[in-house]
Amino acid sequence: MANSARQRTVAELTACVGRLWPWLVKAEGLCLVAGLLSLAPLAFIMLVYDRVVTSRNAETLVMLLLLMLLVYAVAEACEWAASETLREAGALLDHRLAVRCFGLVYTQRLSSPGAGAQPLSDLHGITSFMSSPQAAALLQLPVALVCLALIAWLSPVLCAFALGGMLLQGLLAYLNERATQVPLQEANRLASSAQRYAEEGLRTAEVVQALGMGTGVRARWARDRFAALALQQQASEAAGPIQAAARWVASNTMTLMMALGALQMIQGELDKGRSGIFIAALLSARAMSPLLQLITGWRSVVNARDAFARLSLALQDHLPQERSMPLPAPAGHLKVENLVASAPGGGALILRGVAFELHPGQLLAVMGHSGAGKSTLARLLIGLWPAMQGKVRLDGVDVHRWNKAELGPFVGYVGQTVDLIEGSLAENIARFADPDPALVEAAARAVGIHDTITALPLGYATPVGPGGAFLSGGQRQRVALARALYGHPRFVVLDEPNASLDEAGDQALLDALQALRQRGTTVVVVTHRPGILRVADRMLLLHDGAQQAFGTPQQVLVSINQALAAQQRAGLSA
Repeated sequence: MANSARQRTVAELTACVGRLWPWLVKAEGLCLVAGLLSLAPLAFIMLVYDRVVTSRNAETLVMLLLLMLLVYAVAEACEWAASETLREAGALLDHRLAVRCFGLVYTQRLSSPGAGAQPLSDLHGITSFMSSPQAAALLQLPVALVCLALIAWLSPVLCAFALGGMLLQGLLAYLNERATQVPLQEANRLASSAQRYAEEGLRTAEVVQALGMGTGVRARWARDRFAALALQQQASEAAGPIQAAARWVASNTMTLMMALGALQMIQGELDKGRSGIFIAALLSARAMSPLLQLITGWRSVVNARDAFARLSLALQDHLPQERSMPLPAPAGHLKVENLVASAPGGGALILRGVAFELHPGQLLAVMGHSGAGKSTLARLLIGLWPAMQGKVRLDGVDVHRWNKAELGPFVGYVGQTVDLIEGSLAENIARFADPDPALVEAAARAVGIHDTITALPLGYATPVGPGGAFLSGGQRQRVALARALYGHPRFVVLDEPNASLDEAGDQALLDALQALRQRGTTVVVVTHRPGILRVADRMLLLHDGAQQAFGTPQQVLVSINQALAAQQRAGLSA
């Protein structure tokens, strides 16, 4: 089943583009009509030279001029319609994949914390290319075949010469690709790295400024930025002579075509009228125009191709979650089975052999020194990170595999780093769903921030700013706690929830935890402060990623004291 799903998803992006076939066919048809109409001036030249000039008929000239004005108008309308059709196709592709790519960014960030928003950038690059002149040039290639056919009608020799010029341009396009592919790919990678580093530096601007880190941060950013620019310059220097050669071939092919046509007329081998040599030269120029445009705009072609490849691979590696039968709301029975885990992507083990069980309404305090694996355990408990071995089960279901959109309303979580999302206080507390005023107020009251919010001029409509920048650290912590408690969750995990709280905030937190227990909510609190033990039913002590003790707080504290006493006796005897 998994293999078949993967095979379907390998072509997910290709399939989405394939559904745009009606738009692409329409655009191709419009481009073909516009391209054929662009050949009308050639017929005008032929008629003027061979009919009007010889007959000296002014009325015919006027009629031809009026007809040409109409042809130009229709050709421009077709080109505009083709451009709009391609733009609509790009917008439709964006509409079909934007939400998927947005979710993909979140999935990548969970498995690789340093990941950026590359899928969204790649999707934008693909849709932008679809309405670019280079995309239109690709659609104009069939017109080049029509031009060759017309040149062949005029003279097979001139057709062979024009075809040779096109093949030479194709060779130049290949050389251009070989010369620019590697430096452009590396330049794009470094540019993305520099962009991510710049965003990270701006996010921590206060720390950077306060600690005088600006010079070092700017130097680190400039290293990747300038390296990317140098590689782009290298690609431009390599492509410059090739592009100049392509333009030279296009210009001289037209001139040589006229010379060869004149020679054929002298030798009596070209009998399509005196305008034949001009027609053949202009047809060759028209045939080479799409190729020349592709070569000169090759960077955009390469960028779109690389974006397509990256996005296809990303969609393949992060399969959408298959729809399954909805599970009932959890009661809060938590069972951790021999948990072994490391950070996503591998590395040293962080947790080893952690196992315990909690029943609904029980509160577990997780304690241990820094680096003991407490925050990793918190992420595993709510299914953010996968386990290498073992399972975290909520009501018997693997939490990591449980659909988060389905499980989320029954779970509360506050991470070690409190990050709010730009929006109002009500939106943040309500998890950006339609806020229920009663539930929002109940959650705010539970953590003791309701009075603070109502004292603000806009109340719950007050914007928090990017990342909650308009709030103090304690206020952000309380809003995050209110968000975790919104909607009466059945399972709550809090990682250092009182790190930024004052004494009043601590008491409000203890009252909220006590209320959760009374409602039958299972609670796990990662903390360094022993005050939590007053409301805890169980205590878990971690040491260097291993489970050192688990039981009631009294049992764990007794075992710790016994271990310390044994160590002291061993030291004295030594």
